[in-house]
Amino acid sequence: MTIAHLGDLHFGRLAEPEVVRALFDDVHSLQPDLVAISGDLTQRARVREFRRARSYLGAFGQPCLVVPGNHDVAAWWRPFGRLFRPLARYRKFITDDLAPTFVKDGVRVLGVSSAYGLTIQGGRVEAPERIREWFAGNTEEFQILVVHHPLTQFEGVRRQDVAQNGQEALEAGADLVLSGHRHVARVHEVGLPDGRRVVVSLTGTATSDRWRAPQACENRYQVVRIGREEFTIEERLFDSGTFRPAGRSIFERTVLA
Repeated sequence: MTIAHLGDLHFGRLAEPEVVRALFDDVHSLQPDLVAISGDLTQRARVREFRRARSYLGAFGQPCLVVPGNHDVAAWWRPFGRLFRPLARYRKFITDDLAPTFVKDGVRVLGVSSAYGLTIQGGRVEAPERIREWFAGNTEEFQILVVHHPLTQFEGVRRQDVAQNGQEALEAGADLVLSGHRHVARVHEVGLPDGRRVVVSLTGTATSDRWRAPQACENRYQVVRIGREEFTIEERLFDSGTFRPAGRSIFERTVLA
């Protein structure tokens, strides 16, 4: 199975017009089984930004699994909406499903929302026990969790708060966690109290100019390839008008290790 993992599109704050078409063409050429978008489709949760994001996602043709990010929450100058209906526009224009799922060929993917209205940057995973319930009893399948806010700190990335309930979500049964938010690409493994190891991956910003050091002026996304006995994560980098492999796979591991 092939999954294209896109994050932090930020319609309303694009790096350049060409990057949007280049990303679409590259993803389309890969013909992934799933396009997973880990939040921040918009810059300020404006109607025109959501409309453009909806049109863009609908053009892919492949199944899309989407979760909201903190930039998809009602903006701070709409305090009533931010507090009481923070994801109203996201629900209207993108999807009303805040826990989307995808199951195919021994791979199970669950998306969860970590975006809410009482914060600017931080995130919160609601009801992590529901994640555990969804993953429970499926140890023969490869299980993936998609969430906007990171569930752990990453070496070489400016320290920020991790999502509230992040540790509980991390221990809930996923083999791989896909997230964004920090606009820097990183992958590492985390040892859990039960002896398992979960792979946690950040993707860079796919299309915006909100780059972060040490990957300034770079638009990136990830391609996850899952085989019978292994999986790999490859980065693809926007360069000279097109996306190309950023180098060798940034992560490789046997599925059952």
